Amino acid sequence: MAGFGSLVEGRPWALAWTRWLGAGFLFVYGGKALWRAQSSRSLVPGGAEASTLRSTLGTLAALTFLNPHVYVDTIVLLGAVGSAQPLAGRAPFALGAIFASLTWFVLIGFGARLLSGFFTSPCAWRYLDAGVGTATLALAVGMAVG
Repeated sequence: MAGFGSLVEGRPWALAWTRWLGAGFLFVYGGKALWRAQSSRSLVPGGAEASTLRSTLGTLAALTFLNPHVYVDTIVLLGAVGSAQPLAGRAPFALGAIFASLTWFVLIGFGARLLSGFFTSPCAWRYLDAGVGTATLALAVGMAVG
């Protein structure tokens, strides 16, 4: 929050640029999800394959550091919202965001295990893609209109 606030302070073009970049990314991502939902190209995983610790950690690192959502969420969204908080509210906001993120990812992990049987169906993936696409496009519109 401190870094993003310092960047945009006195540079309104930087905030506008990141807002439009984020909205554009979300439009593309949402559009692709809706396209997958209406086509036969939904993300249906293949059979379970054994993996090594090294390949699992490599995949984890790639999903973490090469994922644009990490940067959009932590720098643009949380940075912008956190920077708008009063100075005394920034630390509680940051702690709340960290706790919410930790809770979210733990629930995703356990939820994925519980729903793994459901998501063997291509129809389930199409519904998920439709939901993700709709929600993402709504976020993009909200970001674009400010």
